[in-house]
Amino acid sequence: MPEPDNGNQPRAPLSRADATALAILRLAAAVSPFAIFLALPPFYNGIWVQVEGAMPWLHLASAVAAAAIAWLAARGNPEILAILGHPLILAPSLIAAVSILLLPWSTLWGLSVLGSPEHGFGALAFLDAAVLTAAMMSAWHARRWRTMVLIAVIVAAAGAFSLDALFQGARSWAPFFFSDYLAFYAIYGFVIVMAWINGRDFAYPRARYIIGGVLFLGLIILSANKATILSSAAALAALPLIWKLRDKRLLGLICASFPILVGVATILVGPLWDDSYRDSLAGSIGIRPLADLITSSWPSLWSRAMLVVVGWQTLIDDPIRFITGIGWGHYSEVLLTNLTVVEGRLHEFIGQSKTYWDAIRRNDFHSHNIYFESLLSLGIVGLLLTAYYLYAIVRTARDGCLRLAVLFVLLLGTLQSFWFQMPHSLPVMAAALAALSARPKLNDGRTGPGTGPAIGSFWRSSSAALGAVILLAGSITGHLAADTARAALNANRNAETPADRHALASGIYGGITGGLEEIYRASLLQNAFSRLAAEKEEKGSIAPRSAERLKVLLLPVLRKGAEIKSAALTVTAVNVLAGLVFRFPEFEKNIPGMRGKYIDFSEMLLQRMPRRTDLAIPYFNLMIRDSQEPRALRTAEVLLSKYPSDAVALWFSGITLLANPEKAKQGMARMRRALEYGIRNRIPIAPTVLRRLTR
Repeated sequence: MPEPDNGNQPRAPLSRADATALAILRLAAAVSPFAIFLALPPFYNGIWVQVEGAMPWLHLASAVAAAAIAWLAARGNPEILAILGHPLILAPSLIAAVSILLLPWSTLWGLSVLGSPEHGFGALAFLDAAVLTAAMMSAWHARRWRTMVLIAVIVAAAGAFSLDALFQGARSWAPFFFSDYLAFYAIYGFVIVMAWINGRDFAYPRARYIIGGVLFLGLIILSANKATILSSAAALAALPLIWKLRDKRLLGLICASFPILVGVATILVGPLWDDSYRDSLAGSIGIRPLADLITSSWPSLWSRAMLVVVGWQTLIDDPIRFITGIGWGHYSEVLLTNLTVVEGRLHEFIGQSKTYWDAIRRNDFHSHNIYFESLLSLGIVGLLLTAYYLYAIVRTARDGCLRLAVLFVLLLGTLQSFWFQMPHSLPVMAAALAALSARPKLNDGRTGPGTGPAIGSFWRSSSAALGAVILLAGSITGHLAADTARAALNANRNAETPADRHALASGIYGGITGGLEEIYRASLLQNAFSRLAAEKEEKGSIAPRSAERLKVLLLPVLRKGAEIKSAALTVTAVNVLAGLVFRFPEFEKNIPGMRGKYIDFSEMLLQRMPRRTDLAIPYFNLMIRDSQEPRALRTAEVLLSKYPSDAVALWFSGITLLANPEKAKQGMARMRRALEYGIRNRIPIAPTVLRRLTR
């Protein structure tokens, strides 16, 4: 079989240095899919840190590949120069560049560069995508290296699926846990194999379609991802209609726009969910399995719609973010800040009888929509670049794989309207893009190095060299972040004081990791208090070691005070202090001035996140209990000056006003308004009080 798009052009012999650089580049491509097996244990009592173990090594592999690319480009290698001008290289490179340029507008630069725990998508990940795609393109168009890449992808995917099945039941601790994130390996693996067999002769003409169908269905079902199954159905339904256009540009535009339309539909349909449908839907449909599928999936659509609604509020509040964005990895900060824009009793969304929404309980989360995530992270430019990325896959596909490219973009784009991939799958994604794309044309007519640098080679080689330096620095920084994560895991696993050799308690890596340390500490602090409460409930007392562990975690946070940048750590500190003040007042001996610290942190939270008055309910109760109504009223008035319809501020300011006979009517009026604005979604109201207010 002739190699795809090889052009059969004669090539000048490579020098030993150039041949070595080319071999290093292609070797980096071939080994990169195995980065998934370098992940840290992913889930440990509330702390997700899976990607931290893999990404520093992936950055290192990318840095080596980028250095090889820089050398070959400087030497005027026409193939490498052509690859560097490919849209699938330029798009992620521009996303990475814009991400770095917008760092001054992000709160925690470490999140925007390295990505947040679990997700890991930041500027470096997009730079990885660009470099690895270039390396894969070079390897894919060389027969032997293409075989090595194919074997590496198959072995990595098969190994990930096998290990996940082996450790599927060990959620509290497992060396590997990939779960439904493997859907992306299923999609990329399918595309790579189908592109590889494209053009091969089969005795039975329809054999390739049978192979493709069996492979597609098998991998999708094996991934056990409902979002992938739904996306596959949508992509297969849309493919026959879209394919009629044939024109690459139109196909690319529609494919890039289709997932955005799916996201809009989700926002419109998701909020229609009502819990009563659980009882009525089965009888209405008449097909129990279908009814069960809908009732189990619709709450998920609701949650995804709410994730966009919460994030959109940030753009409304601060329209400049349409231009600057907030940085990658900051969605959790937005979620924690604006969670109350979601109507309903938030505390019930984590109960078994209602829609489970783990966004409420997590310090790291994602919008589950790459297009909205791009808009929120980098503004309009980010959204356009993400859409262009998808467009370029279709626009640059080789003719024999055009239909496959259309299906791939429809499926991948739709899936990323509901789900997100972990960045250690980027090498397999890069292989899929290389397999689909046409070989870049050599626009200077030369067939090999040694004839002098081509026009633009200086800038392209310089850009590649800069990318290598950035990725190497990112790898080193990523290792420090991984050490922080590993220390967090060890401390959490052993329930020991985390003031160990990693100096987690003193936050030694705080400056280096640019905010990641605060995210880890928030997770550890939340978990430490949960353990403390569970221990007290089960045994009736608290072990000194557990108390000391919580103290060591909490004291640095209290000392940091207003210097805390993340919403995650601010919210966690307030919740932990509230639990200690109301449930464990004896802890005052461990944390002197604990009550005052709680009041100060609560007021700091309300100043930074005035919508989160649901977290201030214990604060207002404490102020009223301790006869500090004037202070409570001042706090409530500040909140009402920003949000006059805030139910919590109305309610508690009304209670404080009742103590003054001259303002009792005003107090009753505020409490009635609080009822209108949903105070019963926040706190229970005694029937006698309710009757008095509603008569």
